[in-house]
Amino acid sequence: MNILKFLIVSLLVSQIFAIGGGSVNCLGSGCASPTNCPTPPTVTPHLTMTWGTGIKPGTCMLSACPEGVDTFTGATDIYCQSCPGVSITNTPAVYANTLGNACVAASATCGSGRTANTWTDADCLACNGNTSQYAKTDQSGCQATAPSSSPSPSLYSNSMIILSSVLSLITFLF
Repeated sequence: MNILKFLIVSLLVSQIFAIGGGSVNCLGSGCASPTNCPTPPTVTPHLTMTWGTGIKPGTCMLSACPEGVDTFTGATDIYCQSCPGVSITNTPAVYANTLGNACVAASATCGSGRTANTWTDADCLACNGNTSQYAKTDQSGCQATAPSSSPSPSLYSNSMIILSSVLSLITFLF
């Protein structure tokens, strides 16, 4: 029974002393969710987050951010920008991973709004975990296996030119 009381008090204290998010720009005017700001993620243990007016004019912020032990689903980039995590290198984690259950310190969004051909191995690992951690050779996306390290076609053509030159030299000398 004492453990149950402790858990209830802990949940209440975390709700009362929850730290709000930082100011972000939502769409349109106002902070209504989901009209202008995306629906905040679901947090376990239970934490209710709502969008409110931000500190800076025209911005919005979340009423609370989850603690490090909380788990959540449905995270978006704008959520992560309001309630950023911190990577082990102390880099702000301001982008939602592809599963929407973590904020990661990628160099750009993990979503479809990413600039074409900018994926790196580090970003693929941050965004996808071990399921698709390697960047494709053209950096157009991520894949589960490391790209093959076969020589490029230009290397073959350079080799052919060198071989041809050597054969011509041998023919000339003999």
